[in-house]
Amino acid sequence: MPAFDRRQFLGIGAAAAATALGGCSGTGSTEYPAYTDWIPPADDGLFTAYIDLRISQESSKANQLLPVILPSRDDTDVTEFVPGFSGLDEIDDPLLTFPIEVGGQMIVAGNIGLAASGLGYLIDPAQPTRGVEELLVANGTVIGIGEIDLEKADEKLQAGTEGVLGEIRFEEAGEIDNFALYEPVSGDLDGVTAVSETAVLIGDTRNEIQTVIDTRGNNHRRAVDETDSFGWGVDTAGHGHLAMGWCGGADLSDIYMGDPSERPAADLVSTDDDVVSSVTFSADTENITARFAVQSPELGDSIENRLKSRFGSASQESSFTAENDRITATGTYPDDILDLEFTEPEETVDGTETTDSGEGTGTGNPPAKVAEAVPDGAFEFSYTEKQQMVRVDFVKEFEADKVTVRSVEGEGETSISTTGSVTFLNVFVDSEGDEVIVTVTVDGVTGTVARREFP
Repeated sequence: MPAFDRRQFLGIGAAAAATALGGCSGTGSTEYPAYTDWIPPADDGLFTAYIDLRISQESSKANQLLPVILPSRDDTDVTEFVPGFSGLDEIDDPLLTFPIEVGGQMIVAGNIGLAASGLGYLIDPAQPTRGVEELLVANGTVIGIGEIDLEKADEKLQAGTEGVLGEIRFEEAGEIDNFALYEPVSGDLDGVTAVSETAVLIGDTRNEIQTVIDTRGNNHRRAVDETDSFGWGVDTAGHGHLAMGWCGGADLSDIYMGDPSERPAADLVSTDDDVVSSVTFSADTENITARFAVQSPELGDSIENRLKSRFGSASQESSFTAENDRITATGTYPDDILDLEFTEPEETVDGTETTDSGEGTGTGNPPAKVAEAVPDGAFEFSYTEKQQMVRVDFVKEFEADKVTVRSVEGEGETSISTTGSVTFLNVFVDSEGDEVIVTVTVDGVTGTVARREFP
């Protein structure tokens, strides 16, 4: 998207990393998890995460954990996106915390992808058999699998449901197999949404959507068949209710809402390694099983010994194997290990204030052309602490080439033309303190028209 990049704001499309995948073929006969049927190879690296929401009906501990990753909607149109993983700090075992926290961050990105297209209502862990039952992020495409009400989805897309990135209306744009395609009405927006009775797909381009559909239809090779390290990793550690992995390199800064260097085992597991990890909840035995597999030419005795001493340290039973450039670990935990005091997001604070254009501390005077186009009081700010997000409403009409909203510390940015149905923009901010700046471009001239500090 030139002005409003789904990759930039959702942090999913840029998950394809810079290093090419290995060229070895997969095992072919291996029975991989069903979600891998949707994952094609990637030219510049692979990044994926999967969650089965239905497990919340079978396991009380999964039912406790899922709302941390994907909070319930409480029958409203507001979706919360910030996962609260602080309780995991009490578990000093990255074999368990790595897939939950790192995989959870990726799943949040997929949830934002659905919400940005106005389909966030399809996900509710409190009602996992309604709408999307399984959520997958694969190479920059968001895939929701379940029972989709086509009429309701069509209505939501074309009506322009208010979402995390603003109110965006879609229009029909053809078909691929049994999927109806939708694209944003505004020419400033990009991206494609595909909807069928059993799945919804969100991607940057029609070609990406086509490739995923072809992969699912056995008309394109799967990543597990094409890439030996990924196929081995999924076969070894990818069977779980929550699974994640990367292959060929990854840039976590594009999908992490915090500092990716603070993720579990960051000192031991590099983004240049090929990694798959998962968590499985057992309702019968009341146990949790975590699995981990990594392949890297950089693995040596020092890394191996440190992994062995830390991975599985809190488990009841564990196993650890190392052979050549591959290491695997498995641990079994009592389900009460997740009896944690997860930090609940604070209630939304009423931070709505109006900032007049050209006024306020540090705002300065915009160029004359911008000042003439934008009336005083054109924007209103509101801060939602629960989401760590600031919403900027366009409360007065004006014509401009582009409006950009950015956060200084959070390094978030959204931009859009004032034409079409978009009447507000959201931007994520740093919870420790941030400043949101609004700039407007008129006839090639750009100036700052409003700014506000939060919280």
